[in-house]
Parts: sequence; structure tokens; C-alpha cells
Amino acid sequence: MPNNRRARFVRRLVACKELNLSPWDAVPMPFPFLEYRRRWERELTENFTMAFGLALEELLYCAHRGLVPVRRGEGGVITIDTSEVDGTRRRRAVDDDKNEDKDEDEDENDPMENNEYLNGMLDVDLIAKYRHVHIDDHRLRLSVRPIKSNLESIFAVPLLSREIVKNKPHLRGAYQRIEKAFAEKASFAEVKRMTYDLANEIGEENAYTRTVVADATITCSEFYQVKDARDGGIVLRGMEDGRDEEEVVHNVRFEVVTERNDDGGEDGNRRKVGSWKIIDIDDMLDGNVFH
Repeated sequence: MPNNRRARFVRRLVACKELNLSPWDAVPMPFPFLEYRRRWERELTENFTMAFGLALEELLYCAHRGLVPVRRGEGGVITIDTSEVDGTRRRRAVDDDKNEDKDEDEDENDPMENNEYLNGMLDVDLIAKYRHVHIDDHRLRLSVRPIKSNLESIFAVPLLSREIVKNKPHLRGAYQRIEKAFAEKASFAEVKRMTYDLANEIGEENAYTRTVVADATITCSEFYQVKDARDGGIVLRGMEDGRDEEEVVHNVRFEVVTERNDDGGEDGNRRKVGSWKIIDIDDMLDGNVFH
């Protein structure tokens, strides 16, 4: 996919249309009009920052089975210290870990699997990265306070969504295959044929489904420390005791599905925009690309 100035503008223009924004919102403007142009971006990234904090708070709580308090303080700071877990609750968590190892198919008591709130904010593959946290092995101290955010890129994926790919797994990577074919053959006819084949495979019912993907950087003031709980508290990762918080920039990828509005009337040409979801953080899933 080209990454020159023109290509970035076109991708931004299409994404703005999917979000029911004016084409002017995608057009570069001179400095005197910069505040207007950035208004929708500022609102979007402010919402992203809030969503990131809420998702992190719930994720930490569920990953530690609700045994460790996750606190939200002034300025949106989120803190957790697993050394606060008493011995009785820690032993219970260890027993739970052993039971999970015996039968990994049992998910009725999985606080992540059954948490609609968490699954509504984070992609299931991202949640899986945090599913098995053994709190008897480590001591985590974490403090995160979001400071600022910025929209790095935004683009739309026609025809496809994760739900469609879930139902038709062979469509995963469809646009990557089209891009590869063009890179190898430089044939617009081949790209056209493959695109038409993709549209036919998806079918008329899902022909108006699109996915908007946005990459944002969220700068946080953080203290992060992981200690070994079994050898006297040696720091395994992160910062030593007594260190000040540091600024850390997180790359966070968000995604939302849009659909055709069939209600008619004044909003007949507007798109139905779903709920944004975090699909990757700091490239843990290499972008979590499905298209």
C-alpha cells in the first residue's frame, strides 16, 4: 500500500466519509484554520485516551481475578500493586491456576471470557495475551496516567470486517494478497479481477460493510515494575524502587465497523457507525491485521 502524501490523504478522505465527517475535514489547511481542522481529531483522540484507560483498568482487574484492587485517582491515574494481596487470597489464586491447567476448556468461571464490558473494549486476541497471569510468581507495581494523544493514521477497509472473516476464514488477508499481486505483476486488470472476486465472495448482504482502522499514540506518565516473588524481590522488568515516573508512548490501534443506513430520510446517506474497539497495543499482535 503506497504511503506517500497523496495516498495518505485519500485514505484519510475515505475514512472521514465513513465516520460521517465532511470531506473538508480531511483536507490540509493553512495554520489559521488548523484549530477547526483538528477539532474532530481532538475529540476522537480524547475518546481514545479515555477508552484506553478504562480498558486498562478492567483488564488489570480481570487478569488478577479481582483479587487485587485497581485504583483510579485524580487526573485519571490508574494504579495496581499486587503485593497488597494477602496470603489466603494468593493461595486461592494459585489453586485456581492449577485447576485451569487441569482443564483449560472450562471457561465458565473465566472472568475475561464472560466479561461483556471488557470484550466490548478489547479484541479477543488481545485479551488472550493477559488471560493466564500467575500472581504467585511475581509482584507487579504499575501506575499509568494518560497525558496526551495524537492520531497518527486512519483508513477504511472496504467490504470486510472481523465478523465476516470469522465466518469465512479463507478471506483473511484478502487485501494483502491483492497488494502482493499488484507488487509482483503491476497489473490493474488483475487487481480489478481479484477485487470483484472478493466482492462476489462476500455477497450482497455484506457488500456495504466497512471497517475503519485508526492508529493513535497515547503518551502516559508511568511507573512499571515486576519483581520475582520467590527470591526476595529481585526486579525482573521495569524500574527500580524510588525511581520517578517516566513518559511512555503507547501505540494503540482502534477499529470500528460501519454499515449502510437503511432508515432513509435525512440520514439516508449517512453511515451507521458502531463502537470503537482496541485491537492492538504496542504491536503485541503485529497490528492484528485481518484484511
